[in-house]
Amino acid sequence: MLDFIMLVNRQGKVRMVRWYHPDLSLPLRNRLISELPTAVITRARSKRSLCNFFEYSIGPLGFQLAYKRYASLFFVFAMHSSAVGSSVSTMSPPSQAQPQPSSLSHDPLLAMEWIHRLVEVLDAYFGSVCELDLVFAFHKTAHIIDEMWCGGALVEVSIEKIVSAVKEADRVEKEEKEEAIRAMTPTMNLY
Repeated sequence: MLDFIMLVNRQGKVRMVRWYHPDLSLPLRNRLISELPTAVITRARSKRSLCNFFEYSIGPLGFQLAYKRYASLFFVFAMHSSAVGSSVSTMSPPSQAQPQPSSLSHDPLLAMEWIHRLVEVLDAYFGSVCELDLVFAFHKTAHIIDEMWCGGALVEVSIEKIVSAVKEADRVEKEEKEEAIRAMTPTMNLY
């Protein structure tokens, strides 16, 4: 389960954020938007060999972050850090252990795969995706992310299904615009 997805350029400007964590108030979101890009870029530019996962706390919340840079953009996925490694119930005898949700959804390596899949889908839709595609077609990028994740849970991974759903929405939008233009344009009778 993802808590949020953030796309940041190399200069630290946030290009898109999708929030899924219910306890992230507006002040905490604003702090994340202002502080997290600097933390990610600083780690990425470090001379030491650092991995692409780290813990990040803000206020009462802690996150396990996975990030990857593609061209001029950093894709940052955040998962609730208290859920990492919490697949075993404590203080219960083995016969009465409660089933726990799969910790697979909190695996940072899996998040890296999700980042890569998102970039593949963006490439399939936009051609060779770049930062300008995200800036000028913000709503298309949001639609692609919403086709892949619902409430932070991954719901679709098929590139073909995601791209065809977004293209179908584009077709419907274009038809509605054309119909609205035809309805507003007066009929010219030249005879």
